[in-house]
Amino acid sequence: MNMNSKMTNSYILDASQFLKKFVSKELDTFSLLYGLLYCNKYVELASLLNKPYNIEQIKLEAMSKFNEEIFNTLNVNSLSALKMLDWLIKNPPPETDEDILGSIYLILSEGEKRKKLGEHYTRMDLVNLIYNEYKVEENIERKIIDPACGSGNFLVAYLNRLLLKFNDNAVLKRNIIEKLYGGEIIGVDIQKNTCLIAKLRLLMLIFKYSCQNNPKKTIPIYQLDSLSNEKSEILRENQYDLVVTNPPYLRYHSLNVNQRKLYKKKYYSAKGKYDLYTLFIEKSIQLVNKKGGKIAIVTSDKFMSASYGQAIREYVEDNVYLSKVLDLSAIFPFKAAVLSAVYFFETPKREVNEFAIWEKVVQQDESLSVNKLGTVNLGSYWRYNFPLMEGVIKKINEHPKVKYLSEYIESILVGFQSTADSVFCKQITNEFINKNKLEKNLVFPMLRGKNLRRWTYQWTGDKEGSDTFVLYPYIEKSGMTHRINLEDFPNVNKYLSAHKPELEQRKYIKKRNGKEWYELWVERSHNTFKNIKILTPDLSSECRFSLDTSGFFYNGTIYAIRLKANFSLDDYKFLLGILNSKLTLFIHKQLNPVHLNSKRFRFQSPIMKRYPIIFLDKKDTLYCEMVSLVDNILEAKLMKGDIEKKETKVDDLVYRIYGLRKEEIDIIENFLSEK
Repeated sequence: MNMNSKMTNSYILDASQFLKKFVSKELDTFSLLYGLLYCNKYVELASLLNKPYNIEQIKLEAMSKFNEEIFNTLNVNSLSALKMLDWLIKNPPPETDEDILGSIYLILSEGEKRKKLGEHYTRMDLVNLIYNEYKVEENIERKIIDPACGSGNFLVAYLNRLLLKFNDNAVLKRNIIEKLYGGEIIGVDIQKNTCLIAKLRLLMLIFKYSCQNNPKKTIPIYQLDSLSNEKSEILRENQYDLVVTNPPYLRYHSLNVNQRKLYKKKYYSAKGKYDLYTLFIEKSIQLVNKKGGKIAIVTSDKFMSASYGQAIREYVEDNVYLSKVLDLSAIFPFKAAVLSAVYFFETPKREVNEFAIWEKVVQQDESLSVNKLGTVNLGSYWRYNFPLMEGVIKKINEHPKVKYLSEYIESILVGFQSTADSVFCKQITNEFINKNKLEKNLVFPMLRGKNLRRWTYQWTGDKEGSDTFVLYPYIEKSGMTHRINLEDFPNVNKYLSAHKPELEQRKYIKKRNGKEWYELWVERSHNTFKNIKILTPDLSSECRFSLDTSGFFYNGTIYAIRLKANFSLDDYKFLLGILNSKLTLFIHKQLNPVHLNSKRFRFQSPIMKRYPIIFLDKKDTLYCEMVSLVDNILEAKLMKGDIEKKETKVDDLVYRIYGLRKEEIDIIENFLSEK
């Protein structure tokens, strides 16, 4: 971090600490005074020359010299304004390209509110890297919009680059400012505070470059809902040469029923349990000029392989050309669980778009650089690929004995979800069950993702929050699962009733949906947990498949694979060997290149169903060898023995089953070692 960045960060932290003394609604007052004092460095206000300060006079002068529309919103009755002004005079706004006001806003915003809005702002060095791709200074005639502009990083960087290039040309600088005032540089956001900040930052740029300012003009940042607004002229389709945005990251469950209904009518991509950013991709495509426009979207890369992303993948391929994907997994630009990428789209659509360039952004000292890695395969699922790997993948998929895992299974199901683990399972140990005399036909041994190891699991029943049972308020009758009548289980009734206020507050219980207050959010039939199954954590950095023959219950952090009824225990062991091999990890990373900040991948049903699996005849020597080897590993795991050499033998055996040559094996193992 350079000295300027350190000083900027220190200023942000000091300002945030100062502002914590005031209520959050005063942040707009601070922002206005911050912008006012910044502009005052270039055009002095007489009302700031002498104390005591008169906020009403300062406001009127700022309106007449800086911007009438912006500073008209300054609250002269604010009890905090003078204290803020005094602090800002002692700590004047620094000269920096960083988004100081936006950073302060994010720090002071309540965590839950930010999460609800899905706000994650784009770092300025990444914005400039994107603009380097488009060489924005070479064409100042572009009409640009950010439909989810936040505090305005994309727009500020764009205007800054144009003004910087033509800093010595007063005429061109005036033309560029007129381009802004004339509605050629537009931002839209749903939040009032961020719209104000974006306006102020653009105004501050005008004064920084000593451009001729017109205080009567309006800076075109609009507080609107880009996805829902149908009447605004600025959101009319097919009118922008450049659309750049980092849309909010909001999951389907965060949307209310009315929003879902509206989006389903308006957007092709509003299918399944979509994330909101997919709708912004579609909206951006609608806004761009269809005869020669460009789009850059910084967003989650989950839609490339997630089932909910199918609709937006189809929409993209039908309407635009994907030229490049910048993989951001190495720099983690946002404080979010998912990783991100930049998607570069162009119009008009080309007839053939099978591959896009795949590049990776890396941090080098104080700057970002780009490494070219390969291409993005735009099949039914999008995936990153290195050129050398395509031949290996093709050979595996075209093996005459290969079938998708989906053809062998009865089901791949995620476990139950309670939304109240503290009640139903976190503390339900052996000791707790005995102490509270819970009816034992309602408590079952339960596994979490953290209990699973490669091949098997670790569980004691005695560690609170880790190795516990689950209190399952359902009984099995005639092969069917039914919720219990609480009166039939007095001790469980007593325990659950003590937690009734907490359990009743769960959202789905408040909506009822036919559920009683003591039920789980998502229950499973008892039959789901019975018999043999292969388990995997939902999140893992490696293949961590485990064999369960004891009928454990499992929660929503685990998926379970159950084969069709005609398969035997030995078949499960044979499949377990294939699933825990390097080959399957290689395949998984091709099918699901998206991983999280923690370098863990999601192991979910849609991806696993597409594993290319070979099931050999039970009499085949390779089948027998695999079953025997897995038996040895399970026994060694039970005895806490060393299994590394045995796992290497599993990998070698799987390579033989799939008929791979040494050079193909080297490609797989080199890829895995690099990742």
